[in-house]
Amino acid sequence: MSQEKIINFFNKCALYWDEWAIRKEDILVQLLDNAKITAGIDVLDIACGTGFLFSDYIRRNVHSVTAIDLSPEMVRIAKEKTKKLFDNKITNSNVCESPLCSINIICGDAQTYQFDKLFDVAMIFNAFPHFMEPEKIIVATAKNLKYGGRIAISHDIGRQELDHHHQKKASEISIPLLHQDDLIKLMTPYFNIDVVIANNHMFQVSGIKK
Repeated sequence: MSQEKIINFFNKCALYWDEWAIRKEDILVQLLDNAKITAGIDVLDIACGTGFLFSDYIRRNVHSVTAIDLSPEMVRIAKEKTKKLFDNKITNSNVCESPLCSINIICGDAQTYQFDKLFDVAMIFNAFPHFMEPEKIIVATAKNLKYGGRIAISHDIGRQELDHHHQKKASEISIPLLHQDDLIKLMTPYFNIDVVIANNHMFQVSGIKK
């Protein structure tokens, strides 16, 4: 599968992405808690899309977000969203009372991009099946984390439902989500796995860099 095909698919979807998205607040809280998204950390948001989690990072007072996505259209919308979030944050104290964090959005490939710093947490949210070589993104992510940093491969939907959705909508630009046991085997050389959730409502495998 060529990257160009993946980019074209998501460029076409970008304008409607936020309309299609459904926020499952209780699940998001659990996924973000498990990923240790807390005040003062530097977050790498891999395959960030239109910035679905940006408001959550801001509310949790992270120090910085570096977000990366292949799709220029996704990145364009994410940048527009970021400006609106910060404008709202300045005028609405209910959004966040802490100093503004920084959000840097990059159009690029997280598997090869040379970042200028290491991160505390790497979040791959609702995106992992779009990496056709799962081990490649795991290895690249490990390199971009601080020692003791955390990866969190997370979905706010169960594995079977997700695979069914991709078969209908995105079969050409995705692979089935790995079973948690197979994913753990790929991650174990690089991470100590301490979170495994696989049920009908969510999927998350997370661990700390060795």
